[in-house]
Amino acid sequence: MNLKKRILPTLLFLFAPNLVCAQEAIEWKVTNRFRLFNADNISQQIKADDSKSEADILLDNLNADLKNNAGEETIYPKIRDFLLKNNQFEQTAWQATGFENDGKVKASRIYRDDYLYPQNYNVRARLLPQYIQSGDNCLWQIMGENEITPLQATCDQAVILPIKANENHDGAKSTQILLRQFRANKQILETKTNIEFNDRLIIALGDSYASGEGNPDRPQSFGKENDIAFQNAAKKYFETGIDPYERWWAKNSITQTIIPANWWDGICHRSLFSQHVIGSLLYAAKNPHQAVSFASYACSGAMVFGGILTPQSYPVGQLELGSPALAKGVKFKIKPQLEAAIETLCQNQIEPVPASIDFSTYSVRFAREEAIKNSIKDGLGQNTIKCKNDFIPRKVDDVLLSIGGNDAGFVAAIVNALVPNNKDSLVDFAKENFGIEPTYIAERKVRFLLPTIYSVLDTQLKSGLVDKNTKLIQTQYPMSFMDETGKNYCDGPNHNKLFAAFNSLYLDEKTKSSKRWRTEITEAEGRDVRENLYDPLNLAIAQNSNKNWNIIGFGNKFDARGWCAGSKDERMEFAFPALDYNGQWGPYNPKDWKPYAMRTRLFRSANDTALTQIGSNKGFPVIDTIFDQDRSIFATFGMFHPSAEGHTIMALEVLKELAK
Repeated sequence: MNLKKRILPTLLFLFAPNLVCAQEAIEWKVTNRFRLFNADNISQQIKADDSKSEADILLDNLNADLKNNAGEETIYPKIRDFLLKNNQFEQTAWQATGFENDGKVKASRIYRDDYLYPQNYNVRARLLPQYIQSGDNCLWQIMGENEITPLQATCDQAVILPIKANENHDGAKSTQILLRQFRANKQILETKTNIEFNDRLIIALGDSYASGEGNPDRPQSFGKENDIAFQNAAKKYFETGIDPYERWWAKNSITQTIIPANWWDGICHRSLFSQHVIGSLLYAAKNPHQAVSFASYACSGAMVFGGILTPQSYPVGQLELGSPALAKGVKFKIKPQLEAAIETLCQNQIEPVPASIDFSTYSVRFAREEAIKNSIKDGLGQNTIKCKNDFIPRKVDDVLLSIGGNDAGFVAAIVNALVPNNKDSLVDFAKENFGIEPTYIAERKVRFLLPTIYSVLDTQLKSGLVDKNTKLIQTQYPMSFMDETGKNYCDGPNHNKLFAAFNSLYLDEKTKSSKRWRTEITEAEGRDVRENLYDPLNLAIAQNSNKNWNIIGFGNKFDARGWCAGSKDERMEFAFPALDYNGQWGPYNPKDWKPYAMRTRLFRSANDTALTQIGSNKGFPVIDTIFDQDRSIFATFGMFHPSAEGHTIMALEVLKELAK
């Protein structure tokens, strides 16, 4: 049958040289269709296609994998290798990467004005091979576009065709392509095809599970060409330090030799390795006859009140990188994510419209939340889309959301499990001043406060960003406490070696060992966090389906892949690397750490983050002088967050929902 299909067109050409064939003779796909990459690389004329971009090669390979129902074990390595190559985050339409001339972080945090409003797209087209003989020439022409010059090329050469955007800038204008094929200077084929496609707009909002915390786009390095400076500093500290085994990574004398991690957006620890980016990328891969415009505003540490609806103060990146250069007396705050998304839709020119929340319509419990009320006093972000100069913005097709964990006290409950329960003045001070709370407080927030917060968020989103045709997709939080059997909770000394790096943050270096703090999570604490935080939180998220939100759960995909899961070989590397008396590293040299290797565990431990995402090699004023302690404490924010491989598993579920 296949042989007949290949021979038939040739016979038709021989006996009917002026035959007009069906448009199926032309194959086409949108180039650079995941527009976050190379969105400005648009040809204005027909040209011979010399080669595909690296992004298009990736998309085509992923499309083939998805057709074969490949899993993350096949898909993740391809995405990982592409994103790590040549710092892909610098090639996006986001304009916040980098620093001002004075070395301070940029305050400007926007997508390019024209990003969501393309004037043109490019399509790669070709005549199918079964219609071609050696030496055939093809003339390509775009009908009705006199300013676009026709192009003649050999028929075995694909071409790039410029296609104008429609008036709504949400896809391509219906465009007719004319192809004439010549053999021995005689026309043997004339065919037309119509090209028209959508540009799907996906907006991502949320917290660290949306930003990709724990997975910097460029992980820290212990030396570009060699690690001599790092090795010498480490050896010197090991020779002179009082208790050097776990503390070396937090010492400024050592970390100043390390090249810090870099992020797509350093202030928010936003990464291209996040579930929302990868899920949208996979959707673009699976749909070659469609463009995808993706914009994320997710920020590590964000809450509904303190990130999405109101400004976010002291984001994690500010703490390690410093504040942007602002006028004297002005405190840096992240613009509310909802307002930032609306601003992008308005090409960064919005007409201010006051937003408000009527507390009388909500519970007394909500009205008494001083933290939320104070957050609103800082400024409720704009929720209505009103652009300057009567500009009509394009519609949002999908909103991807991961939010609620911080509102419920996720960090407070996790850290409470990590720190010791013994009565100690420093422990008590930390718990009282750093928001550390027992899990039953988190459970109360989930039951009595979070549903109301979600209701407010639903109202605010549907005031402008989300309309009846927008799909709102919220992901649940995968649980991170089970070992490789899927039956046992993480527990015991060997498991807790994965958090040894956290011990170095305790300022007890000169204290007797019997009185030092040590980080560990017992089986009872893991069960407590699951039953009083994860399970109620995911149940509260599931109930948001009543608001016509589309909820994504992950079933048992993470059950046997918690932070302590590992093979026998992986367990040999659970301990934090340290030097021995012979100057040899064990169980491995830090420079050999591979942050994006595939592992059984899908969640970052303290050791993982200490070796992956130190974001600054500068010391803290005063603290650095007294303790030789640097800003690396903020690297630990990646603990308990999914690895890049974990985000890929989540992204595959996001893809399923986008494809419905």
